[in-house]
Amino acid sequence: MRNIFFILLSTSLSIGVFAQIDISAGIQAEGGLSCWTYRYVSDQEDYPEMTLTDTLSGFGAFVDATYVRISLTYTMSLDVPFTDKAIINQDTQFSPYNYSWTFLNLGLLGKYPISLGSIVIWPAAGLLYHMTLSKDWDGDGETDDLIDTKFDDLYVSLGCGADISVTKNLYVTLSILYHLNLSPLLPDFELFLEETFIRYVISGYIGVGWKF
Repeated sequence: MRNIFFILLSTSLSIGVFAQIDISAGIQAEGGLSCWTYRYVSDQEDYPEMTLTDTLSGFGAFVDATYVRISLTYTMSLDVPFTDKAIINQDTQFSPYNYSWTFLNLGLLGKYPISLGSIVIWPAAGLLYHMTLSKDWDGDGETDDLIDTKFDDLYVSLGCGADISVTKNLYVTLSILYHLNLSPLLPDFELFLEETFIRYVISGYIGVGWKF
């Protein structure tokens, strides 16, 4: 009898939870700011370091299930000037570069929706996998294979968003997220004593979704 009671209770709770889940899908555009530093130590006095702050743009699609959102975004950063800062023999030197970077981002967010009438706001946290498609350091239009994939990385994501109802099924979605890299896939170059890569991205998204 007790087992039957717990089965009925669990079934009722499951039905109640699933009844509150709205499945939707949509498209979105991205605009953002990326800041990163790549530093490698060749000996105790030489610390070559590349630093960059650039703007990003992209587009993609998402699937939403009220408490979870999965997204896939194609993002690009094209023809961006940056500076290679090299500390050599305790002397700082700067060299200008021009580069292009394209990549895919696969995101998974956990959301906590708070309904305010026709607007639903939601704080969120999750993970983002960044996969490099191409990287051109010198602006010659050709992918540099040696460093094409080493910046593939997993990021932790924090942020918030809002869904604004237009009709019963159609809504506009806005969000802003902060992404911080966890562990880049750097190559094991024997000539370097140490390598570090730190990157964070602040991205804003605007899109439209449709509830099924």
